[in-house]
Amino acid sequence: MAIVLLLNAHTDDTEYSCGGTIARLAEAGAEIHYIAFSGSEEAVPEGLPRDILRREVMDSTRVLGILAERVRVLDFKLRNFPQYRQEILDTIINLKDEIKPDIIIAPSVHDIHQDHKVIAEEALRAFKNNTIWHFEIPYKNIAFNPCLYIKLEETHLNKKFEAIQSYKSQLIRKGLSNGSAYFTREYINANAIFRGQQIGEKYAECFEIIRWVMREPGNLGSFL
Repeated sequence: MAIVLLLNAHTDDTEYSCGGTIARLAEAGAEIHYIAFSGSEEAVPEGLPRDILRREVMDSTRVLGILAERVRVLDFKLRNFPQYRQEILDTIINLKDEIKPDIIIAPSVHDIHQDHKVIAEEALRAFKNNTIWHFEIPYKNIAFNPCLYIKLEETHLNKKFEAIQSYKSQLIRKGLSNGSAYFTREYINANAIFRGQQIGEKYAECFEIIRWVMREPGNLGSFL
């Protein structure tokens, strides 16, 4: 089974973009490594512990089936990734050498958030010889060209929703009208239904593929 490396700029990025796919990969037996480059202490609501997101990510990833020892939150400062670009690249290269992943899941290069964009670009530089799936964050992508669709079941969406709800510190801002729609069941279902209909299924998540490396064609179906 595949070794999967999730590259998050911040805790919760992959959960709300492709948490259903992560749940499906874990269910299938994939070895999943979760890296968040920032604990986003600067974004923690006033009155809560500064490290709360570092705690909540452990609950979220456990719901999705990721082992605790494969979850790491690093110390890069929120919204300052461009000035640490070389250090971030070095970190990704070290992860590459340590984990030796088959699949890397990273933000889209069309993502307008400065931190996401740095992770996307440096992942492409570090993993020149590897398969990379770029995930979708609709409200942060100025363009997105999906070419990989992962069919999901209701159980995968349930785990995705439960994982997102683990970020209780962020639920203070929940709602469809205040910038946190992605924490709602409506948002999760709407996106999954929309992408599912594009492939004739009830639910799906999708990815951009800039590079797919297939060294053993006979194992093409072994990822899921």
